[in-house]
Amino acid sequence: MPTLETIRRLVQHNEGVAFLPRMCVEQEISQDLLREIRVKELVVERKIRLVYPGRRALSHAAKAFLEVVKRGSGEPEAAAETA
Repeated sequence: MPTLETIRRLVQHNEGVAFLPRMCVEQEISQDLLREIRVKELVVERKIRLVYPGRRALSHAAKAFLEVVKRGSGEPEAAAETA
């Protein structure tokens, strides 16, 4: 489905189940429109990637933002790139 809103509505209309970020369905859970089931054995790791043009010069603001992200990522390769 293209959007979280579409997924949420389909689940509310008994058209399936879904894994959604809790923050996206807190209101529906509190109104008893949706139910939350925690799966103890399921650990989901979420990876977020930052992409930028490799062959084009970045603005000063973009460079500064990229440095902040690299320092805060904790990734060894990101630390090595800035060194």
